[in-house]
Amino acid sequence: MAKKISRKKLLKEPDEFMTFTGNLLRFTKEHRVKLVWSCGGIVSLILIFLGTQFFSTRAEKKAATLLEQTLSRYETILKENDLSKAYRDLGKDFEQILKRYSKTGAGKIATIIYANMCFKADEVDKAITLYGKALQYFGDTLSLKNIILSGLAYSYQKKKDYEHAIEYFKMIASGSDSTMKDEALFNLGQIYGAKGDMDQKREVFQQIISDHSDSIYIEMVKDEMSG
Repeated sequence: MAKKISRKKLLKEPDEFMTFTGNLLRFTKEHRVKLVWSCGGIVSLILIFLGTQFFSTRAEKKAATLLEQTLSRYETILKENDLSKAYRDLGKDFEQILKRYSKTGAGKIATIIYANMCFKADEVDKAITLYGKALQYFGDTLSLKNIILSGLAYSYQKKKDYEHAIEYFKMIASGSDSTMKDEALFNLGQIYGAKGDMDQKREVFQQIISDHSDSIYIEMVKDEMSG
């Protein structure tokens, strides 16, 4: 006969989903600066997705536990401010999560986190591949889509593949979700300026002034427009 667990004991035991989510939120909050694509999008936004997941299956629980353990180790390495070391030491752990638990919520979230880690370690081609896979997972999730598109845009920009960077920044700028839209417009303006297309630069900068007056880029944009 199965051992009956008292209601009192159940109430005392921490909910696995809440514990996992809480630890991830704490981690991303404490390392907000280190876990950004650039000045804007923060990895903690991807945790919105976790709010809709309940880790009820064994695979989900295992994936969540492995991801939490890996992020804990990542937290330790980040204290050394060595992003290349983080990639070298933790790459295999992320690969294991992605290989064994790609169908779980935690496994899909790990794809975005690993992509960001690869980007920071200058493993840009790998980051692009991972962001592309993440886009397949979350292309219909507005709260995550722009973060992934931004990761792709910054990755191509880092490769100096400006046409692809423009393509992905434009997808953010023209989309229905406002997340990171002003940042995408600002980066478009910077790329257009570097290419010598000043009319296009002024056009997107004017859009920031008109539609995003509370943007953190507003003063820089106004300075450049008046210069």
